[in-house]
Amino acid sequence: MRENEDTAARAAVTAFWTLCAIHLLVWTAVPSLMYSTVPKDTLEVIAWGNMWLPGYDKHPPLAAWLGAFATDLFGTVGWPVFLMSQLAIVLCFWAVWSLAREMMHPWRAFVAVGLLEGVYYYNVGSFTFNPNIVMLPTWAMLTLTTYRALRQPNVWRWAHAGLWAGLACLAKYESGLLAVALLFTLVITREGRRSLTTPGPYIGIAVALLIAIPNLVWLAEHDFISLRYAVDDAQVGQTAPRYLPLLFLAEQVGAVLPAVLLYLVLRRGGWRFDRRNFNHVFVLLTVLGPLTLAVLIGFATRAIMIPRWGFPFFSFFGVALMLFLGAKVRAKPMLGFGAALVTLNLLLVAGVYWTIFVQPYRDGRPPYSITFPARPLAEQVTEHWRQQFGVPMPYVGGDRYIISGVAAYSADRPVPFFDWDDRSNPWLDERRLHESGAVFVHWLNGNGDSDLIAGLRRRFPELSGEEVITLPHQSRAPLQPESFWVAYLPPAKCAGRIDCLQTAALTY
Repeated sequence: MRENEDTAARAAVTAFWTLCAIHLLVWTAVPSLMYSTVPKDTLEVIAWGNMWLPGYDKHPPLAAWLGAFATDLFGTVGWPVFLMSQLAIVLCFWAVWSLAREMMHPWRAFVAVGLLEGVYYYNVGSFTFNPNIVMLPTWAMLTLTTYRALRQPNVWRWAHAGLWAGLACLAKYESGLLAVALLFTLVITREGRRSLTTPGPYIGIAVALLIAIPNLVWLAEHDFISLRYAVDDAQVGQTAPRYLPLLFLAEQVGAVLPAVLLYLVLRRGGWRFDRRNFNHVFVLLTVLGPLTLAVLIGFATRAIMIPRWGFPFFSFFGVALMLFLGAKVRAKPMLGFGAALVTLNLLLVAGVYWTIFVQPYRDGRPPYSITFPARPLAEQVTEHWRQQFGVPMPYVGGDRYIISGVAAYSADRPVPFFDWDDRSNPWLDERRLHESGAVFVHWLNGNGDSDLIAGLRRRFPELSGEEVITLPHQSRAPLQPESFWVAYLPPAKCAGRIDCLQTAALTY
C-alpha cells in the first residue's frame, strides 16, 4: 500500500512539472510569435526600468527592474519579457503546489494548481508583464512562507516570510491587502497568537522594512507620488455609483468562471469547513481576505473598482475548492480533467489568433496595442536625432504610452518625459533636458492636437525640425496608419547655430 502511495505521489510530481513546462512553453511562444509589438504597459515598465531608480511615478520598482533586466540580458524587446511573465506564473504555481502538498494528497494539489489555468489572470491575462504579474509570485510566496513560519516557527522561516513581504511591497502597493489579511490571521488563530510571543514575526517585519525602505524613502522624498496616482486612478471620493464594487465582484467571477467549469469536470465531495482546523482558517482568510478588504474599501471610499485589481486574489482559489469541497482524483475523472485542460488551452490560443489575425479584417480596428508601430517609430526618431546632432538621443517627451515605446525600443534608451508634465517625472531635471536636448513625439489622434502643439511651441521656443511621420500598423489587415508629430529640442550648444540642424522645419 505504501509503495502504491509513493508511486502515485511521484506521478503527481511529474504531472505538476509537466504542466509547468507546457504552460511556460505555450504562453511564452504565443505572444512571442503573434505579437508584433510588446503591450503598452510592458513598454512603460521597460522605459522605467532602463533608469534603474528606487521608485517611479505610478508603481514601486520591482516589475521595472525585472523587465529591464530581461531585456538587457537578451538584448531585445519582446520574447524576454513574455518569458519573464511566465516564469513569474510558474513560481506562483510552485508556491501553490508546495502549500497544497502540505494540506492534501499530491493529486489534489495538482488539481489545485491545474485549476488556475482556467483563471484569466494566469493565461491570456499574463501576456502583459507589469506590476500585476509580479504580484502573483510575491503574494503566493509570502503566503507559503508565512504558513510555514506559523506551523513550524523559527527565526529563519520568519525572515524568509519577511523577504517575500518586502518584495511584495516592491511589486505593488496593493500587496498591503494581503499583509493585513495575514496579520489578521496572526491575531485570530492559536498558532498566530503563539508566534506573537516570539521574536520571529518582528524579525520578519524588520526584514520586510529593510527591503522596502529604499522605495519608501524615495516615495517620501517625492511627495508620495505613486500612492497619489493610485488614489487618482481609482477616483477616490468622486462619488462613484455605490454599485461599482458589486460590478467589480461580477468581473472577478467572470475571470474565474472557466476554472469553476474545469472543477465541475471532477466528481465532487461535500462541503467541509472546520473553524478549528488551522489549514481551513488560513486558506479561507488568504483567499477571501484581500478581496473582501478591496470591496470594503471600494464601498467606503466610493472608488472606481478597476478589474485588474483582482489579479493576485485567486492563486489559492483551487486550493480552497479542493480543501472545502473536495473532488475525486481517481483515474477516470483525472483523465477528463486533463482533456478539459488541453481543450481550454487550445480554445484560448485560437481566441488569441482570431483577435489578432482575423478580427481586424472584420472590423478594421487594431487589436489592442500589439500592432502599433512603436518599434519603427523609435527607430526613425532615433536615426533622425543622430543624423542631426551626432550623439545618442538623451530624452524623449510626449504622450505616455507613445514615448514608452520610443524609450523601450530605442537603442539610445532615452529618459522619458511623460506627457511633458513635471509632476509625473520626478526623475527629470528640465534644465538638463534643455542642455542635452530632446525629441518630442505626439500621436495625432484628432483630440486637441493643434492646441497641444501650439502650447509646446510657446513653452519650448527652441523647437525645430518639426515633421509628421506616418507609419502603418504592423499587421496585414487594412488598418488606418498612424501619424505622429515629431519635433527636436536642440542641445544647448546648438542654440542659434543653423549648422547643427540638418532637417528642414515643417509646419503642422
